[in-house]
This record gives sequence, C-alpha cells and structure tokens, in this order.
Amino acid sequence: MTDRPERASWQPVAEQMKAITNTILWADLPEDDVAHVTAALGEINRYLTERAGPEPDLPTTFASGRPVRDGVAHNFRRRSMVSSPEHPFSPPLTFEVDDEGNATGHANLSRAFQGPPGRCHGGYVAVLLDHIFGVTGAWTMPGPFFTKALEVVYDAGVPLLVDLEVTSRLDRTEGRKAFVSGEIRADGEVCAHGTAVLVMPKEFAS
Repeated sequence: MTDRPERASWQPVAEQMKAITNTILWADLPEDDVAHVTAALGEINRYLTERAGPEPDLPTTFASGRPVRDGVAHNFRRRSMVSSPEHPFSPPLTFEVDDEGNATGHANLSRAFQGPPGRCHGGYVAVLLDHIFGVTGAWTMPGPFFTKALEVVYDAGVPLLVDLEVTSRLDRTEGRKAFVSGEIRADGEVCAHGTAVLVMPKEFAS
C-alpha cells in the first residue's frame, strides 16, 4: 500500500475565483459578454470535474487529540470557509494564538461579504466570531467540541475593504464547557463583540 500523495496547494486557483466573484458583483457586461464568460467558466468546470474524480464522502467522525502548535488551528483548515487560503469563499482570516489560547486574527472583507451598503452581512460577522472562538477552543480544550451557544452584539457596521482585527479569549471552563469572548475591531474601534459556550461531547470527555 502506498501513501496518498500530498494534495497540491490550490491557493492560486482560489485567489482567481475570489477575484472573479468580486468582479461579478460590480461589472456591467452586455448580454453577449455574459454568455461568453459563462461558456468559458463552464469549460473550466468540466476540465476540473473530469480530473477530480468522484466527490469523497463527508467525514462522520472527529479525530481526537490536541492540534499541533504550528500556526494551524485545526486539521480541517485547508477546507475552512473562513481561514483557508485554498477556499474560494474565505477572506481568509489569518491568526496567531498564544499559549493561553488567546487568538488574534486579521481579515479584509471584499464586496462578496456585503450586507448593508459598504458593510459586512451580519450573518458573516457571526461566522467570523464563531470561527475565532473555535480557534481558542482548539488550543484550550482537550478534544473535539461544538459551539453550543453564540451571542453576537452588533456595535456598529463592520466595514468592507478595511483591515479588521478579530480577537478571542478563554474566560473560564466548567467541566466539558468552555466560555469564550471576543471582538471585531476596525481602526481600533469595536464593531461587534460576542460570547460563546463551547462543549465537548460526552464520549470525548475524560
């Protein structure tokens, strides 16, 4: 039995997909150009589909154990819709974590994340906070966990095309639960803040 070869980085492909998505949101093309672009993208899709093979099954179990402290918060980062540089819909959110699990992330959101004019959609504000809370959980909890509760307070609109700082900290633990909190800031001002309760399933608790 041979080892499966390492998956090549798809970051360059993802960057092009992000650029296309962003352009679609503001480009005003005549109908003939729309048809041409649609056909060209269809050819690319067929090319990739033919070479990708069948779509794999979704995982149904979690791997146990703590993450390796190498700048990657969890084993699924390459497929994360928030922090993967290879995901065509991620900002991406880059982050650092200290030994206590305090996480500091940075993102700059394109037009693809717009809700109100010039502002991030509130649902994605919650996604950013939920994700950075999960980063803290990955560093501080001894096994797999879920978000049990998430509360988000929208202090102001989170702006697009601006460097954002997204932070998270562990407040306390109670048995299988971890309580975390954090904020999203733009130019030093809090745009949104929140709290979450993370919980480990009983089968993973020691």
